[in-house]
This record gives sequence, structure tokens and C-alpha cells, in this order.
Amino acid sequence: MRYIVIGAGAVGGTVGARLAGSGREVVCVARGAHREALERDGLRLVTPDGEHVHRVAVVGGPEELGELRADDVLLLAV
Repeated sequence: MRYIVIGAGAVGGTVGARLAGSGREVVCVARGAHREALERDGLRLVTPDGEHVHRVAVVGGPEELGELRADDVLLLAV
């Protein structure tokens, strides 16, 4: 199962980081400087347990995802 996060800001980024931290496949959709930051720095989540950085796939738009799979989950957080 692949989780595709459209809008990886505060809400989408938090959910995406939690999913990635639990071993799920996560793809973030982001553009411009935000995409560059995600590719460079990953998803950074700060919790009472400390700071966690998760490296996830990042695409600039739906055309870069290829064909959707039957088990894809789209998370719209814009």
C-alpha cells in the first residue's frame, strides 16, 4: 500500500512522517522550494521523544506518480 500525500505542510507532513515512521511507503506531492527542501532534508517531525527525520519519495505532481495502483491511498491535506 502506498500513501500519497498531496499537501505535505503541517498536517500532511505530520501524517506522512508518522506513516513513514511505521514503515509505510509514502510519496509526497510538492512543488518549488518546498519540494527541494523535502528532497534535501526529508520530513522532520519533532515530538516529546525527540526529532525524527524520514526520507520519503517526492514528486512535483500527479503526472510523476505514474499509474495509480489499486491499493493507493490519497491523502489530500491542502
